[in-house]
Amino acid sequence: MLITKEKQATTTVLDDVICNRCGKSCKIDKDPNIYFAQCTTRGGCGSPRLVDGYKYTFEVCEDYFIEIAKTFTHPPTVRDTGLFGEGDNPPEITWEETVGKATT
Repeated sequence: MLITKEKQATTTVLDDVICNRCGKSCKIDKDPNIYFAQCTTRGGCGSPRLVDGYKYTFEVCEDYFIEIAKTFTHPPTVRDTGLFGEGDNPPEITWEETVGKATT
């Protein structure tokens, strides 16, 4: 015999992201979306500055992400991994085909 009772479930949703660089909200007035870039890297083998094997993650607003990427000598590698996944080794897309065209 199964005995059940109603129970209210709690769901956690992302409400906002604060840019690690400028400290501002990544929300735009009256827009339900949150616009940010999440950057993740790991310390390289034997790195004197980033601890070997440690993972570093930070979030920045889209404006700052584009600003720092424009300073790169070589543009970032871009891959369309789908909205929620990593995909099956998708091909590279040029910076100019994506965010880069919005910065000119």
